Amino acid sequence: MEVGTRRNRDEFERKKSGRTGVDYVGISRNLDFAPGVSVQTFRVTILDDMGRPELEGAESFHLQLHMAVNGILGKPSRATVFINDSLSDRPSLQFLSPHQSVEESDGSVVAVVTRRGDLGHSTSVRCFSRQGSAQVSEDFQELPNTEASTITFLPGETEKPCVLSLVDDSLFEEEEELRLVLGSPSSDSGVGATVGDLSETLVRIRDSADQPIIRFSETKFSVREPEEAGSVTVVTVPVVRLGDTSKVSLVRVHTKDGSAVSGEDYNPVSKES
Repeated sequence: MEVGTRRNRDEFERKKSGRTGVDYVGISRNLDFAPGVSVQTFRVTILDDMGRPELEGAESFHLQLHMAVNGILGKPSRATVFINDSLSDRPSLQFLSPHQSVEESDGSVVAVVTRRGDLGHSTSVRCFSRQGSAQVSEDFQELPNTEASTITFLPGETEKPCVLSLVDDSLFEEEEELRLVLGSPSSDSGVGATVGDLSETLVRIRDSADQPIIRFSETKFSVREPEEAGSVTVVTVPVVRLGDTSKVSLVRVHTKDGSAVSGEDYNPVSKES
């Protein structure tokens, strides 16, 4: 075997070997079998990359029996434990929040996508839309389930935005909903990537800016009292409607006494306009 080849193989074996204090907590203890006892157990603590997930592939360490007293060592007296982090440290992507609320007038909604697990490789996922009461083109611009909707995390990145554009028209609509969905995860790590529990987020679109609002144009109006007995003076009070004016709106207006008394100082009004 060539020296270079042997060196590469040794390096590979070191990476695949579990290290005490890094991958597991080493032990050295006696197992006592009392009279009548045929099985004893012990525990070995496995360490999770000291809080910094890194895909290492399958690693192993050995367990060895030594120095039997009142008995002899049988076979097997050596066992191997394999540590597999391909699931626990595999990159996982999900939404930060299960729901989003936005005004139609905001123009867009931003849903944050987070990544956990091994951050040492590029990872990607699709973020696409699914209509509900909110409809494509009428209320929002579709994010298709294609490569065009791919979000890519570079090494070290933990958050990325998924941006959905909204259609802001002048018509008032009740609150509407749609969903953003994550799918087709992939990674350069060699073991792929997964989508976490929050694979969807519900988007609620409110339309407060277009809601019809009916109000007085001013809060105070002045009028002169008639100068001659039996004559009257009329005050005209504008009532305005703002927002969506494409539908019929009604409001009731009525008078209420202040210091002026109905029937003595003015004629009361109660009507729909």
